[in-house]
Amino acid sequence: MWQHPQVKARSSETAFPPSKELASEVARLTLGYLHDVDKLISQWRQDGAISGAHAEDGVDTIHNYCMYLREFGIGCQLLFSDNIEGAYPIGVTYCSGATDGKYGRASAILRHDVIGLREPLSELIWEQVPSVSLSATLAVDGSFDFFKRMTGAAPEFEEILPSPFDFSTQAALYLPTPGALPDPTVAHKTGAEEAYYDAVARELAKIIKTINGRTLALFHSRREMEAVHARITLPPELPLYMQRGSAGWVGERFKSETHASLFALRSFWTGFDAPGETLSCVTLVRVPFEVPIDPAQVTRMAWMQTQGLDPFAAYSLPQAKMLVRQGAGRLIRTSADRGVIALLDARIHTKRYGEEIVGNLPSGLRIYGDIVGAAAAVGLLAPEPTLSL
Repeated sequence: MWQHPQVKARSSETAFPPSKELASEVARLTLGYLHDVDKLISQWRQDGAISGAHAEDGVDTIHNYCMYLREFGIGCQLLFSDNIEGAYPIGVTYCSGATDGKYGRASAILRHDVIGLREPLSELIWEQVPSVSLSATLAVDGSFDFFKRMTGAAPEFEEILPSPFDFSTQAALYLPTPGALPDPTVAHKTGAEEAYYDAVARELAKIIKTINGRTLALFHSRREMEAVHARITLPPELPLYMQRGSAGWVGERFKSETHASLFALRSFWTGFDAPGETLSCVTLVRVPFEVPIDPAQVTRMAWMQTQGLDPFAAYSLPQAKMLVRQGAGRLIRTSADRGVIALLDARIHTKRYGEEIVGNLPSGLRIYGDIVGAAAAVGLLAPEPTLSL
């Protein structure tokens, strides 16, 4: 795998020795410091310096911080432990740059990502203890094959349960008609991204005005989100927030203002809970395909090719289907919720996988080619005729 052209092109023979030396030295210093702390606490106990509830609370606090430092030190030891072909688990260690958004300071990160999960999960979980895996989005295309292939799980029993919500009455799906929006991939390849951002901004403004705010727009990249945000124009009574720093803060701000809208990234595709009318539309700006850019993604692609798999069909497409379902799942959180799921990606109409993406959304969704009709279908506006996909 390490001879794969894309992996080899990003490898650095000169950076390996100093990076490994740095990781080893940080691990040595960290674990050595913890050893000294343990000795000091033991000495305090022998001398009777630790007595009473307050002193014990202080020692517990020290132990909590030491646990974090110990994990960090061991992590440094493991950074270069499996960079040998054939080692397990398959992973990659790499350097990447980062910028502190608040202070604008540049920094470098040395990290390790595990690529193949089958062997470590089998050793840690599947072969050791009885286990149950539960999730609203484990199934892709009506089966657990993707989950089992990626994790190595071999369940004795599996079942897909129906949703407790009635999506035929609580939600509608809005798909802009073919040609209404540019293809994002074509726009990128032809240098027409500015026109693409303009079109998405106009579409989102139309959606937000129709829904009267109350819209969560999920983006796949910060660059696209910021470009669209800079172009959109909304009336002052429909405030718009954008995820910059703390996801928790901006999420709470969005939930506290009924007619607010929010532009957000990956941390809001899963786990974000905003029941009630404050969230009446979830807009997925594009299908979130993984693009092999960072070292972990490139390594995963190369590893899958060595296994005789097509990375797009075996990983990128199933993962995108799962993420679309998770993003759409932000809309209906209780039996009283209602709203619109909007999927703006033009490739839904032009690519073979378009119907597969839609097919992985909740069953029973009525599909509309205009936002007014979709909003009317869930009782937000007067009814309009439906569109067949």
